[in-house]
Amino acid sequence: MSLKPFDIEVDAPGDELMEIARRELRETPETRAQAVEELRALLREAKDMHFSEEEAFLLIFLRPCHFYAESALKMMRRIAEFKKTNHPLLHALKPEEEKLAFVEHNVVNVLTNRDQKGRRVLLVNCGAAWDPKAVSSEQLFRVFFLIHLVAQLEPATQINGVVVVLDFDGLSLKQVKALSPSFSKRLITFIQDAMPLRLKEVHILKQPYIFNMVWALFKPFIREKLKSRIFFHGMDMRKLHKHIDPSDLPANYGGDRPPINYGGREWYPCVYNYIDHINQWNTFGFLPNIFFHGNDLSKFHQYISVDRLPADYGGNLPAIDYTGKDWYPCVASHIDHINKYQRMKTTAQPPFDIVTEPPSQELLEVSRHELRETPEVREQAILKLRELLHNATDLHYADDDDFLLVFLRPCHFYPDSALKMMRRIADFKKNNYPLMHNLAPEDEKLSFIDHKIVNVLTNRDRKGRRILIVSCGAVWDPKAVTAEKLFRMFYLVHLVAQLEPATQINGVVIVMDFEGLSLKQVRGLSPSFSKLLLTFLQEAVPLRMKEFHILKQPYIFNMVWTLFKPFIGDKLKKRLYFHGSDMKKLHKHIDPADLPKNYGGTRPALDYSSRDWYPCIEKYTEHIQRWNGYAKKALRRCDSCLGTMGKFELETAPPSEELLAIAKQELRETPEVRAAAVEELRKLVEAATDLCYPTDEEFLIIFLRPTKFYAESALKLMRNIAEFNKTYKETLFNLMPADVQNVFIEHNIINILTNRDQHGRRMMVVNMGETWDPKAVSEEHIFRVLYTIHKLAVLEPATQISGVVVIYDFKGMGMKHVRSMSPGGAKRLLTFIQEASPLRVKGIHFINQPMLFSMVWSLFKPFVQEKLNKRMFFHGDKLSKLHEHVHKECLPSNYGGTLPALDYGGKQWYPVAEQHLDFIKKWNSCGSK
Repeated sequence: MSLKPFDIEVDAPGDELMEIARRELRETPETRAQAVEELRALLREAKDMHFSEEEAFLLIFLRPCHFYAESALKMMRRIAEFKKTNHPLLHALKPEEEKLAFVEHNVVNVLTNRDQKGRRVLLVNCGAAWDPKAVSSEQLFRVFFLIHLVAQLEPATQINGVVVVLDFDGLSLKQVKALSPSFSKRLITFIQDAMPLRLKEVHILKQPYIFNMVWALFKPFIREKLKSRIFFHGMDMRKLHKHIDPSDLPANYGGDRPPINYGGREWYPCVYNYIDHINQWNTFGFLPNIFFHGNDLSKFHQYISVDRLPADYGGNLPAIDYTGKDWYPCVASHIDHINKYQRMKTTAQPPFDIVTEPPSQELLEVSRHELRETPEVREQAILKLRELLHNATDLHYADDDDFLLVFLRPCHFYPDSALKMMRRIADFKKNNYPLMHNLAPEDEKLSFIDHKIVNVLTNRDRKGRRILIVSCGAVWDPKAVTAEKLFRMFYLVHLVAQLEPATQINGVVIVMDFEGLSLKQVRGLSPSFSKLLLTFLQEAVPLRMKEFHILKQPYIFNMVWTLFKPFIGDKLKKRLYFHGSDMKKLHKHIDPADLPKNYGGTRPALDYSSRDWYPCIEKYTEHIQRWNGYAKKALRRCDSCLGTMGKFELETAPPSEELLAIAKQELRETPEVRAAAVEELRKLVEAATDLCYPTDEEFLIIFLRPTKFYAESALKLMRNIAEFNKTYKETLFNLMPADVQNVFIEHNIINILTNRDQHGRRMMVVNMGETWDPKAVSEEHIFRVLYTIHKLAVLEPATQISGVVVIYDFKGMGMKHVRSMSPGGAKRLLTFIQEASPLRVKGIHFINQPMLFSMVWSLFKPFVQEKLNKRMFFHGDKLSKLHEHVHKECLPSNYGGTLPALDYGGKQWYPVAEQHLDFIKKWNSCGSK
């Protein structure tokens, strides 16, 4: 208990606390003294920062850094950087500025007691208790910031750390609308980089379904360490009690202590009591870059060495005896460059054409510096890439020098990387065949001429980069120009841009203008379009994409961002900038002299558009047609598709010679490899005293085939399965077909096609829309059925070898379905698929997904790993896209196929499960001992 209910404990730590500090933080009198001195010395060397050197102050940074002085200095730098970045929000912040937020609004609170581990517990009411009109998100952050300044003064808190409880009870759109990506980034950056406190746990409570929209804002910025300390409990306080003892919690959270009857009003005097520390903290951080030295030149010499200064300024060099008059001939000698620069800056408008001339010496120097391009490197790389292309019998591309340079320049003249890019482009074209096949400029002529959506500035920026402007807001009418047509326009523009040597070398910048964005535009987007566009940008564009600038985005942009964010890789993420309506932020990247007035620039306002650029696109039709012919050569079509409906039975016979040939090619399986791997795995299982698995050959093969006959990998898979079964024991323990018979027979949610696809893969259909009644069949029931089906599928050698394909049909999905899904269920399913299933999942196809699907995807995306992400495909209602992966000859007419419509389901398949009860019991006996 605190000495005073609403005060902090600033007394020196007792022996018990010091023992914790010794054990957890390496703190001993000797370590402390040495670390303090070392940090003090490092601070004195850091001429650009100002912090107090008092021991008590330095301990604030040393304790969370385990008394490593260099780590503490890095933290101080991050804090200084954070203060600098958020200067308008934090400059000279005082408690009285947020007194009303403390006193009149019970948003942020601190328990007067500590938890069982001596940690401070901070409560943040993010739901109905928070009125964003009275306390903005910025004010909420400032209150949190002030509290952390006071908490850092407590030795007990420095040592034991803090726990944050976020209560979302009553959360509604009113609160969600008050949040933004910039606020999310600021808060998470502060917590992860700029808070000198040990944040031990974050507990999220009472979150309604709409919380998924909040989580989608915060998730992109959360790193692994913080992620491992975040726990979601919903309304189940027992889960919270696993971390915080009920005896330390108020009745509001299922605890034994009285309900909370205090809040920020009671804590405010404590915060104000430490105004001196807060004022002092406001002075710490980076020193300003303007320095006033007066007549004391010795101060000046701290920044510029006397050996570099003339005697006029106390230096060792001779006094200055020259002026600008002496420099003028140097300036005059470069008049051609100056004139060229001026022309580039002032030449306003057309022609609307690209520059295909060979690069100038100046441009080649840039290429040498940035891309390793020299005549020797270029010649050698072209020869090598040409050789690689000739050896790649499955690819067809031109091999003339100019064409190969399109791929070599963005790959820094590494031929292997260029070939990989060409393969990715071929795969992209194959995967999007209906959209890209024989695309010609005239196909999108009306989109270019009648709609001012895509534009290219006639000038380049100061770095010589092309600037593409995409108007994604009110200018875009998705009914006239669909998302697919928008992509095709963008694709055509990139085909022409790749012909410019200057663009190959300097790259491109994309400006996305969301002014006037409304639900009309948001509805025109989809997860499948998002994935299409971002796969293209990140994997299949042979251009250097240097920057992406998002401008004038309104709040509703958050819905767009949740669609795109899951597909953005780290490299692209670092090149994304969000500016809102603040053009000054854009000008940090693109000089105003290179921008039109529309974007705060000094050039004339845009009076041209894609209408003016279209003739240029059309001019290069021949190149576009050539490009259409490049990609992968036609492969011999697999004849393994069983184009007729089969029987309701498992295929447990030994694999055919044809199937074994596939296993050899894809899984390394030969009689010799198989025998050696079985024997090795048998020994590993017998030596694993914590595992219980049968060791007969047929059973071990189940785990060896998906791991390509690497015995240690197979054992790891078996461990994963054991751990998964242990984690979800309540759901899976001794699960038998009879336990899910009702779901199989009465509800046609999950079905298995009796035939296989063209690659011999099993196909399963999961109906997550109108067929599913969540009141009758819960999310957990569906998983139990899936788990039962997988026990049967592993019995089939053909499925072990060829794998499975899953089709998720969301036709008719509504809010009742969305509400029935949860982060816990999403995590369970994806952990199973990715870590604890001995089946080769070759593709997951999402079809008929409505706009609401983006809410479902936000649940699942955080748990999807890279490998599975590449095997997920979003088709919407375009079944032709599904047919690119699963041939229509292998699909029923329900899914645009040539086979009869499905007239069977789980009811017909259930007896198959009953026929294999012995194996299911055998499987149930496996796992941890």
